[in-house]
Amino acid sequence: MSGTSKYLGENPGTEVLVGKAKEGSQTAWREIHRRYRTMLVAQVQARIPGFARRRFDADDVLQEALLKVVQDIHAFEYRGEGSFRCWLATLVVNTFRNELRKQRAEHEKHPETAVRPEHEHEAGKRSCEIDERKASMLEALGQMTDEERDILIQRHFEERTFDDIASILGCKREMARQKYSLAFERLQKRLRA
Repeated sequence: MSGTSKYLGENPGTEVLVGKAKEGSQTAWREIHRRYRTMLVAQVQARIPGFARRRFDADDVLQEALLKVVQDIHAFEYRGEGSFRCWLATLVVNTFRNELRKQRAEHEKHPETAVRPEHEHEAGKRSCEIDERKASMLEALGQMTDEERDILIQRHFEERTFDDIASILGCKREMARQKYSLAFERLQKRLRA
């Protein structure tokens, strides 16, 4: 039996986790972090514009956002299995956008500290092919709708089953599979463009 299941029950649902987190359970917070970290990092990485990809660390943004989650958890209202996931993603994305605005403003005040495009180009030459493919895929993901991005993240980053995705989306398994197929087709078209 894992530490999580000992205190929260075997594979607790989101509503139970949120309730325990609101009560201050550190075990619940650890489980929330474990369960949603991959999705949240992918959400941030998908939104980092190419020019800023080497300046941002998604984990740093995630840590800052998770502090806001802890502060704002009492304002969250559970409205189904996907509602917490959506709320978390929104907080993380807003944190990232605020950080991007701060960095842009800082670079406008102090352009001498800005990373020059030629330095980014040199760093880009040194990056391996896998990193370039991952960056292309993340940029393509960033251009998709929130629902499409989330479905693809669930399937490919979090390795969720279609039953899991259907539960989160609040739809039938076949509908989740169809939504995934359409989103995957759009992603492939963006990658070929």
